Amino acid sequence: MTSAMAMSFLSTTAASSSQPPLPARRLPRRNPSLPFPLRPPHRLSPFSAPPPEPHRLTYRTHSTSSSSRTPTAAGLLSPVISTSRTLIFLLVASLLSLSGVRPLPSLASPPPPTQQPQETEEQEQQQESEEKQQQQQEEEGVEAEVEEAWLRQDEEEEVEEKEEEEEEADDEVQMYMEILSRDPGDVDALKCALFAKMRRAEWGGALGFARRLREAEPGEVEWRLMEALLHELKGDLAEAERLFNEVLAEKPLLVRALHGLALCMHKRSEGPTVFEMLEKALQLAISGERVPEERNIKLLIAQMHVVKGQLDVASEKLQNLINEDPRDFRPHLCQGIVYALLDKKEEADELFDTYRSLVPDEFPDKSFISDVIQAARVESKDRLQKDFGSEFLSKK
Repeated sequence: MTSAMAMSFLSTTAASSSQPPLPARRLPRRNPSLPFPLRPPHRLSPFSAPPPEPHRLTYRTHSTSSSSRTPTAAGLLSPVISTSRTLIFLLVASLLSLSGVRPLPSLASPPPPTQQPQETEEQEQQQESEEKQQQQQEEEGVEAEVEEAWLRQDEEEEVEEKEEEEEEADDEVQMYMEILSRDPGDVDALKCALFAKMRRAEWGGALGFARRLREAEPGEVEWRLMEALLHELKGDLAEAERLFNEVLAEKPLLVRALHGLALCMHKRSEGPTVFEMLEKALQLAISGERVPEERNIKLLIAQMHVVKGQLDVASEKLQNLINEDPRDFRPHLCQGIVYALLDKKEEADELFDTYRSLVPDEFPDKSFISDVIQAARVESKDRLQKDFGSEFLSKK
C-alpha cells in the first residue's frame, strides 16, 4: 500500500511536469543590500513582553487575474518529496522490526522506576538490624573468650591445687609409712594414712589400711563398715553386700549398715527388695520400741525414694516426720533438698533456714551438709543423689 501511494504521488508529479511551464514574472532589480540593517529600527522588546500573535491563515479564492502568483515546479514537488521520505522511513522501520533488529528507543518510553521511600526505609532498617546483630555477635564472642579464659584459669588453678595436695599427701603418707615401718600397729598412723588415701580417691590403697585397722581393732565396727564401703566404691558390690550383711547379723538396726546395704542392692538393680529389707528392719524397731532407730529407718526409707527419683513419695514421708517431731533438723534438711530438686526454690530456702536454726553447733557433719545444700542449689539431680549420704541419719 505504501509503495502504491508513493507511485501515485510520483505519477502525479510526472504528469504535472509534462505540461509546458507557465511564463515566469520577472521581479524588478534592486540594489544589493545587507541581510540585516546596521542599526535596529527599534529597541528589542523585553522578555516580559507578550509574544507576537501567530499569523492567521487566510484563505484566498483562486483568481484568474493576471495579478495572482503562478506556482512553480519546485513548489509542487516539495510536499511530494517530504511525504515520500516519511513513507520510506516507515517502510525501513517496519522491515527492521520484522528482521529482528532492535529498533531505536522511543523517546516516549517511561523512565526506569525509582526506589520508593518505603523500600528505602526497609533497606535502612535491615542494614541497621544487620549491624546490631553483628555487634551483638562480636560482644558475645568477646564475652565467650573472657569466660573461656576465666574457666581456663580456674582449671589451671584447680590442677595446681590438686598437684599441691597430692604432693602434700605423698609427703604425709610417706611420713606415716615411716612411722608404721617402726610400729606396724600404730592405730593413729593407720587412720591418718587411710584418710589421706581416701581424699585422693585411692580406694585400693585405702582398703589395705582399713584391713590393717580391722586387724588392729577387731571389735570396732567402724573399720568393718569402712572396709565394706571401700569395696562398694571400688565397684565390688557383692563383697560389699556380704560385709554389710555380716554387720547387720550382729546389729540389725545399725542405720549405716542398712544404708550401705540398700545402696549396694540399688546399684545391683534388685528393685523392690530394697524397700522390703528396710521395711523388715522398721517393723523390728517398732516391735522392740526402739524409737530412735525407728525414726532413723523411716528417714532412710525416704532417702532411698529420693535416690530412686520418687520425689513425691519422699516428700510425703518427710512431711510426716516433720509433723511427728518438728525439732528434728534432719527432715527439714531432706525436705529442702527434695524441694530444690523439684525447683521449688523459695520453699527449699525456708526449710534450709529452719535446718540452720535447729542444727547444733557441735554437729560433726555440719560442713558436709553445707556442701549438700550448695549442691542442691546448683548441681544436677544425679550429682546430688550420688553425694547425698547418710552420715547424719544416726545423729540427732
